[in-house]
Amino acid sequence: MSQYKYAEIADTVYFWFAANDTTGTAGDGATPLYDVRLAGAASDAAPTASGTPTLLSHANYSAGLHEIAIDTTGYAAGEYAVFCTLTISAVNPAGFCGSFKLRTAGTAALNVNTTHVAGTAQTAGDIPAKITTAQNDLDILTGTDGVTLATAQAKYAPNKIVPDAAGTAAGLHAITDGLVTTVDTVVDAIKLKTDTLGGAGAITWTYTLTNATTSAPIPGANIWATTDLAGANIAASGVTDDLGVVTFYLDAGTWYIWRSRSGYNFSNPDIEVVS
Repeated sequence: MSQYKYAEIADTVYFWFAANDTTGTAGDGATPLYDVRLAGAASDAAPTASGTPTLLSHANYSAGLHEIAIDTTGYAAGEYAVFCTLTISAVNPAGFCGSFKLRTAGTAALNVNTTHVAGTAQTAGDIPAKITTAQNDLDILTGTDGVTLATAQAKYAPNKIVPDAAGTAAGLHAITDGLVTTVDTVVDAIKLKTDTLGGAGAITWTYTLTNATTSAPIPGANIWATTDLAGANIAASGVTDDLGVVTFYLDAGTWYIWRSRSGYNFSNPDIEVVS
């Protein structure tokens, strides 16, 4: 059974059920009834509502198809279950049609408390207030509230690079030199990372991975090269292409090649000499 449906108080909520006789053949039955129960009410509490389902009579419908229409005017907010029964083949089978959850008209769809990222619960007026604040900020930024654009720019503009108090070029040089140093540091870090991927050696060296049984290339395999037999010092790594080939940049010497791909078992490492 699917999760309850949502509705507002005073909405009409619809449910449906079908009836079969004891042979499994669709049948209209007699005296169909439904009951609506407020979830969590006492077990001996009277149904919130009871009524007679409507038998669907169009020629396209088979026998035994019923529709329940529940007018929720006057209901309290909460979750409700809908049960049905009728008489057919001299028995009275019962069924659960589904459930619905009512909220006060005009409230949010799920009627839940919104929460800041920091975890502070908000009241119903918090969000409209924040929208108003955002609109005010936008008015200042665009000057539509009468504030000059110069004032708005002074409030919202990013920091600017300016010379020192004396207005000399030395002040600008100090700032730009610091920027260059920062950029160089970032570039060096990126280079170190990318060198590790393909290697930083002087020799362009390719490795081809094939199926030992069929000799077919194995694409999409992870390959990495280490300087030690234990595989701790990774100098280069990559993924084989459609031809099972990966390219590394290695220095001359003995290298330990490690291979991994889902569905394959490799005897690692493969010892190769690069020259």
